[in-house]
Amino acid sequence: MGRSGCLGWSGVDWSGLGGPGSRRSRSTRVLAASAALVVGALGLAVVGASPPASAADALVYGDSLSPTWQNWSWNSTSSDTASPVAAGTRALAVSVAAPYGALSLRTAPPVDFGAGTISLALHGGTGGVTLTVFSSQDETNATPSTSVTISSPANVWTRHTITAAQLGTASRIARLNLISTSGASFTVDDLRVDPGAVAPTTLPPTTAPPTTFSGTININAASVRGSVSTRMRGTNLGFYAGGSSFADPTLRSRSRGVSALTRYPGTQDSQRWGWASCQLGFDLPSAQGCSNPNWTWTAKPSDFVGFMQSAGGEAVVTVNANATSKENAAFVAFMNGSVGDTRVIGIDQRGADWRTVGYWAQQRANAGYPNPLGVKLWEFGNETYGGLPGANQCVEYGWEVTWTCKATEFLDGIGTGPARQDGYRATKAAMKGIDSSIQIGFPAERKLDDYNSWTREAIANHRNDIDFFVVHPYFTWIPPADTAAGNGEILSLPQRHWKEISDAFNGGYTQYGSRQVPLLISEYNLTPGRENDPATRMNGIGNAITMTDSVGVMAGNPLYLGSNAFELFGSASPNGTYFSMMKRDGAFTRTPLYWGWTIWSRFGSTLLDSTSSFDAGSSLSVYAGRRDGNTLTMLVLNKSAQPINAQINLTGVAGIGTIVTDTVSGTSMGDSNVLFNGRSNPADDLSDAPGGLSSANGQRTFIRGFAPWSMSLLTMTIDGTVTTTTLPPTTVTPTTTTLAPTTTTPTTTTPPTTTPTTTTPTTTTPPTTRPATGGCRASYSPAWQGPASYGGDGTITNTGTVPIVGWSLTFSAAPTDAVYLSWGGSYSQSGRQVTIGDAGWNAIIAPG
Repeated sequence: MGRSGCLGWSGVDWSGLGGPGSRRSRSTRVLAASAALVVGALGLAVVGASPPASAADALVYGDSLSPTWQNWSWNSTSSDTASPVAAGTRALAVSVAAPYGALSLRTAPPVDFGAGTISLALHGGTGGVTLTVFSSQDETNATPSTSVTISSPANVWTRHTITAAQLGTASRIARLNLISTSGASFTVDDLRVDPGAVAPTTLPPTTAPPTTFSGTININAASVRGSVSTRMRGTNLGFYAGGSSFADPTLRSRSRGVSALTRYPGTQDSQRWGWASCQLGFDLPSAQGCSNPNWTWTAKPSDFVGFMQSAGGEAVVTVNANATSKENAAFVAFMNGSVGDTRVIGIDQRGADWRTVGYWAQQRANAGYPNPLGVKLWEFGNETYGGLPGANQCVEYGWEVTWTCKATEFLDGIGTGPARQDGYRATKAAMKGIDSSIQIGFPAERKLDDYNSWTREAIANHRNDIDFFVVHPYFTWIPPADTAAGNGEILSLPQRHWKEISDAFNGGYTQYGSRQVPLLISEYNLTPGRENDPATRMNGIGNAITMTDSVGVMAGNPLYLGSNAFELFGSASPNGTYFSMMKRDGAFTRTPLYWGWTIWSRFGSTLLDSTSSFDAGSSLSVYAGRRDGNTLTMLVLNKSAQPINAQINLTGVAGIGTIVTDTVSGTSMGDSNVLFNGRSNPADDLSDAPGGLSSANGQRTFIRGFAPWSMSLLTMTIDGTVTTTTLPPTTVTPTTTTLAPTTTTPTTTTPPTTTPTTTTPTTTTPPTTRPATGGCRASYSPAWQGPASYGGDGTITNTGTVPIVGWSLTFSAAPTDAVYLSWGGSYSQSGRQVTIGDAGWNAIIAPG
């Protein structure tokens, strides 16, 4: 079938989406094909963060020229400009004095280029521009690479990527030249030289599959069970680790793509800490202090912004519930505000002046981070139900600094005048007054009646205005004995623990007529303290398997919003126990838990229906998924000391072709020195640890073996297309939009064999015979909006009964609008007409 054209979005009023707000990125899963667009009015500066750099990126120009690069241009002058801008707040304007004038940038020592890329955004100025781009391997123009031509129309930003193959034999880059052959001036932004990595010279040997099996795994590739939000792969980054650690390039590199939801500042100390005092370096009068207690050595908020903008992912921030609502509102301004925002936060009841939104955004910019972080998830306090003795209803063994342990008081606040303690409702109103798109969580205990029925009281009295509950449900206080029975108890925890918690909360919601408030699990692990684990059970692959299994269990339960394992990196206890993904040992050595999150990062966002004859608590735990229209995945956790062979049966596809298997393996449940694809310490980008290759030869039934104490991800290409004519509709809560009521999320039950008419994607039952032609429908929904830009999600749905192979979409933008960034599709713009084409991986849209 040829490329399909789809005209859409013509009825959308693009020009009416502007307005105050903050820029944010989106990760969107669509059953068919999707593209996320960022649009900015011509001539206006676009406020926003550049896409996070990959592991080996060298940012040559972001909002300024990197200090490791020098301007050696000829017949041209260049300067920072605030308009036009493709990303961030500044771009580099190049005024060319004569034909063949150039922007020439030099770095020393040269960048080892390997198999890398050069990427940039190019603006054509008032008349359009064509550039000749080449590099050289030393500081002169000797040993030049092959030249590559790029161009950009007038008044339009275009993005270009130049590969090492296009540049020919260049093995390193000392100088980068962009020559304007006609003498036309131009502007560049977000210029990067990604060194890449040398590809392995040989592929791993093909592994012969087993011929016998002890059980079966059945996957229905056309039946969607739900989604796997990136928020399920979270962790904690405590401020007590120190700012220098946050800036460590190894930590940042190894965190990219693995920690997708990172929590800060972490633990009970967030109830003692004054964010603004620590950021500014002195204690603000009448505000929470930094020097008393002495937190001056901790990681400042700007250190966290720097980590997140380098490592990528989404942030969740805990505010101090002992601070005033205005102090916490100013924290939102620091993280999410724009420098030019003149809205007044004002003076709080304690006499502290919190100035304006722009003032705090400027403090962030002064620290080197002009782009807002755009934090959408916030927590009001830590485990405040466990307050120190003295406040109302606090227990004698409490640990948190707080002013009440009574949930209704924590909701509404107590006191008057300077002694007023602002509760959740007042704080939420103040924080959302700065950024209406954020959500604020309320601390809860996993058992409704513990701590004087704190959680039950919150459910009974929250009046449907709590955005989500924050729970820290560690599996055990003291781990069971290191015996066969104790090990079995640990390994079976995911199947019991998370259901018990959701059942308890759902029971409370039913009893009090409450909506199903989502749960954010912002701390969990085998035990809440390293000292509680004298046998170092958390160091082994057995605990990693239990935690990795938990991600799948929670992803299949609509009550869970996300989860954060404790913690990203940390030190060992005196007996050598870690409960972190990386060790604080100078090398950020990766623990078994790290590899579980790595496996999930490759799984994809769609969870498919699957069944297994194996016991998920003691043998094989299995999750099936779809990464895109041509790729299925299957995650298998072997919780036993024996190798297990399974027959895998698929329906809903014509067959399976190539299979790549990534495997994390150990020798025993307590083994802490595990291997990833046979390597003990692979490169940060894992380029030297490719997965094993095999093939199903187009079959839908095949046998595969799973090593003892292992986590295996099978990535399978579909040999053909999805054979069913409809897919069950799935409601997905995007990770950066307003949280939908839990009752609208997909159920965990297997969809019926025959899809009811009321739940099909169209309003009529699909025909049972294939028509001669297909059809498509395009739709758009806004995602975010800022003062000079806005963005949203586009969805193309195949309304026919045959696959669409290759697609493009056109629409008319508002007269003053220009698309400057797109995810999930290539784009071009001519005047008002915008054309978006598939990105390759989403070229095939299955029927329905």
